[in-house]
Amino acid sequence: VYNFKLSRIIFLFAVTIIHPLNGQPNIGVDPESLSSSLNSGETEAHTVTITNDGDSNLDWNINIDWITLNSVTFTKANYADWSLPQNQDRVTDYIWITRGDNSAIFNAYSEDGDVHPHNPEGTEWAIGTLEEIDTLTFGDFGIVLGHSVGDTLNNDLIPNHQPMVMHLIEDDIYWEVQFHSWTEGGNGGGFSYTRTRKYNGIYMS
Repeated sequence: VYNFKLSRIIFLFAVTIIHPLNGQPNIGVDPESLSSSLNSGETEAHTVTITNDGDSNLDWNINIDWITLNSVTFTKANYADWSLPQNQDRVTDYIWITRGDNSAIFNAYSEDGDVHPHNPEGTEWAIGTLEEIDTLTFGDFGIVLGHSVGDTLNNDLIPNHQPMVMHLIEDDIYWEVQFHSWTEGGNGGGFSYTRTRKYNGIYMS
């Protein structure tokens, strides 16, 4: 089950002009405004040119606001058939996150639910946020959670709203993952989370 929002970045900028009483700058700003709508993984560059051919110096600054890219909330119900597409979080064409009835998460694209892997193939995980990315230590999902996945999620990460970060190794993409539920004790393998990807920089020239 998905709730999906289109990736979107909107650049809003305002140029503040300060000039002395004697003499006037003659300024030009091109373009006066801009915006971009991007799908996940896409990039786009813009150039803002400020010119002054007036009689005084020009002091200026630019303020930029940016908003989060897309977020996806995924839920697998207890005893739902993990082999069906609607019960897989298909993050990419070859990363399909799901669970069996009593196992940890795995990659249904390349793994079978009966194998009980410690980690979805093609991913690595850390406890933390995207803002902490430079200091995080990544490893297998089960190992990062101390081989006690349900206990750690239900008694620590979920009640404390502590996210994890999932790294898609081949594409080098990072998602922040906030788990909302995790069924323990072989009672159906249900789980839910919201994964969010954020833009990692704004460049202006």
